[in-house]
Amino acid sequence: MRKIEWKIATLVEDCMSGKHTKSFDRVLSRDRWGHVRDQVTYDAGSKTAKVFLFGSCIFTVAQATRLFDGAVSGLAQIDDCDCRTATTKSRLNAMLKAFHPDNTSLFQRDYTWHISRISVIDGEVTSELATFKGSFTFTTVKFNAKSYGHPDDMRLAI
Repeated sequence: MRKIEWKIATLVEDCMSGKHTKSFDRVLSRDRWGHVRDQVTYDAGSKTAKVFLFGSCIFTVAQATRLFDGAVSGLAQIDDCDCRTATTKSRLNAMLKAFHPDNTSLFQRDYTWHISRISVIDGEVTSELATFKGSFTFTTVKFNAKSYGHPDDMRLAI
């Protein structure tokens, strides 16, 4: 996960966990011409966070309920906004890694985007593969962006 993606995921997780109580609109990065690249907005009234890439909403998550153990359940959606670039795919994969309960990722083969999901249920590994149609909605059971650690803390094991 890139540093900017870690910042985005951490900010969204903080919003959903209740750390932010006021609405905001935060610009996290700009391109070399000064245009907004990465932006996160949060609406405290509806408890909804949105991630924008170059002005297009690529990720939305709404808090549904707080679970008994302090975890937060919510409904999330990724969307490529008809902009299938490596940057879009990287941001979407970072959001899936941080907020999807299973091991889910986007990848490209023969100019077509696919979404793959690997899950373990009762010790049995299942795998699903489908063509990505532009958007994907899922329920997130626990926000876990911080569990991956800060990118500067990641070390290669040799």
